[in-house]
Amino acid sequence: MIDFIKTWAPILVPLLGLLAGTGWLQYYLNYRRAEREKYRTLLEDFLLPFEAALKLTQGVFEKLRDDRELSNLEYHPGRLQQFFATLSDDDPRKHRWKAYIEWLQAENRHSEELIERFYGRIVLGEFKEACDRFVAHAKEWEVMWKALTSGGAIPSSLDESGKLNAPQFPIGLEQALQKELAEVKRRAGR
Repeated sequence: MIDFIKTWAPILVPLLGLLAGTGWLQYYLNYRRAEREKYRTLLEDFLLPFEAALKLTQGVFEKLRDDRELSNLEYHPGRLQQFFATLSDDDPRKHRWKAYIEWLQAENRHSEELIERFYGRIVLGEFKEACDRFVAHAKEWEVMWKALTSGGAIPSSLDESGKLNAPQFPIGLEQALQKELAEVKRRAGR
């Protein structure tokens, strides 16, 4: 038996080393592939749709601001309500603005759902903080605009106090999103 081991040892030891080394290499390659797939999923199912939703809402927002009389009212539902009260019922601006606001709110809710679903996978803290500010902005913005569409007149004491001013879009979200996209693309091997 000892002669058998002495004879085959120079062949078996490198062969076993090769097989064991191949196993570790295979494990490492599979792990790396799984990590890249995780980041590709984050990119394709969250970051790119979120970026598209932001671009869409920016376009809708620009349409809201097309009317020069309303360009400074988009964050103030009370003043907008007063403005619409002066318009005739057949004026299309009454209905157009309401449709645009509802569209923005629907897109914001979709973006909030994306953030909620992928929040734990966000890579950069800066983007996570920007998402927190965006969610707070979107929810508060919708609450303020519901005051406009609820049917009742907004009391002038609230209207003038600034308590019903809808919050502006969070500054820095788009830059943080671009940094997150770059990092996730790097990790996904793109």
